[in-house]
Amino acid sequence: MPSPWARDAFGRVRQLDEPDRGTTMFVNDGFGDVLASTDALGRVITFGVDALGRVQTRTDTHTGKA
Repeated sequence: MPSPWARDAFGRVRQLDEPDRGTTMFVNDGFGDVLASTDALGRVITFGVDALGRVQTRTDTHTGKA
């Protein structure tokens, strides 16, 4: 059975395929931190990370909630 996770050459998750939810895409920075995800409905969540890669902010661009 194939993995639902697609990774890039550095092992970072780029895509998740779930039969009941569709495909979620991920954008990473050069350090591998996830900066944004986009779900099958086009909803985008952005993440702000500090210098140590810790998530400091999370914003749902669909709802505007942080």
